[in-house]
Order: sequence, then C-alpha cells, then structure tokens
Amino acid sequence: MPRKSSSKRRAGSRNSSPYSKKSFIAKISDSTNRREPATFSAFPRGIGFSGQDVGEEIVLVLRRHPITLFTYFTTAFTILVVGVLAYVLAPEFFLIENIELLSITILLGTIILVSSVIFDTFVKWFYEVSIITTQRIVNVSFDTVAFHNVAEAQLEKVEDVYHEAPGLWSTVFDYGDVFIQTASAQPEFKLAAVPRPRDVQDTIFDLLELKQAGEI
Repeated sequence: MPRKSSSKRRAGSRNSSPYSKKSFIAKISDSTNRREPATFSAFPRGIGFSGQDVGEEIVLVLRRHPITLFTYFTTAFTILVVGVLAYVLAPEFFLIENIELLSITILLGTIILVSSVIFDTFVKWFYEVSIITTQRIVNVSFDTVAFHNVAEAQLEKVEDVYHEAPGLWSTVFDYGDVFIQTASAQPEFKLAAVPRPRDVQDTIFDLLELKQAGEI
C-alpha cells in the first residue's frame, strides 16, 4: 500500500508537466521505491551532464543490470582460488632456497590481478551509462578504463525502438538490450543489458510522441 500511494504522489506532483499524463510516468516513477536506483534512476535530482541544455530534463539514467557482473566476479574469484592454492602448494612442488619469496610473489600477484579485475569491472559498469532526456538520448560506452565513447541522438532523429531479452536470466531478472534506430550519424544505438527494457522502450516512444506534437 505505501508503495502505491507513493507512486500516485509522484505522478500527481508532475501534473503541470506536459508529459504528466503519458503512460511512462506511472511506470518509471516508482523506481526510487524499488531496489534498483543505481541502474534505473527516473527523474534524478542534482545531476547533469556535459552539454545539457537549459530546460532539458533528465528522464532516465540507466546502467547495466548488476546480474551481468556475475561472470566478471566469478572470474575474479577463480583467480583468487587458484592463486591461494598456488601459494599454499608452492613449497610442496618447488624445492628451492627462496621458496618464501616465490610464495609471496604468487600471493601479491594474485591480489593485484584480482584487484585489477574488480576495479576494471566496477569502473566500466559505473561510468558506462545511458541517459534519456526530454531532448535526446546519450550513450556512454567503455572499451577499456582509459578509453570511452560518447554517442547521442536527438529525439526527432529516432525512427524505431525495440528490445530483446535473450536467455533465461534476462527473463527472470527483467533486463535486456534496447535498440534505437536513428537517422543520425550513428544509425543504431544499443542500450546493453538495461533493467526493465520494455519500460525503457515505452518511455522513448512516449517522449517521441510528445516531441512530434511539440509539447516538449
């Protein structure tokens, strides 16, 4: 019950907005009440981005669903287990004078490698975001921690939007890829592994209708 009343208050507080009656408001305005604020943040306050225009409102900030990090952390855990086993078993297989030095080297190497995997995974997950505003769609992607790519398309350039949820896990955890076809320099955007892909698709369609009607 508290969850429903909170959603109504949020939707009602935006009655003065030109898009207050659109369906996406009710669907996404409850995101702050769900345990996904870091990956699906609706109408976030106190944040902005470089190049944001005056009066341009951020509607959604999206990151990959946390379940997609499972493979990376499994890799880190496997490296840790192998490293610890090598550290423990090294004295049994290497009969050398400086076995303590070898063991310490193995241990330190394992810690550095695991830390690097975790750091790289977290940084790319946290900073690789998709932003949907009342004017455009911005997608920030990382190939490596040191290199990123920023692409954007104005709403009026969007021609079609569809989503895919391949596999069992994406169905169970409600995440998938949202594809946005545009008439801009980059013909297709891919918002990869985002939560609630159907709601994201509906939000973009509703914003498109408002944009075409000249209401935003």
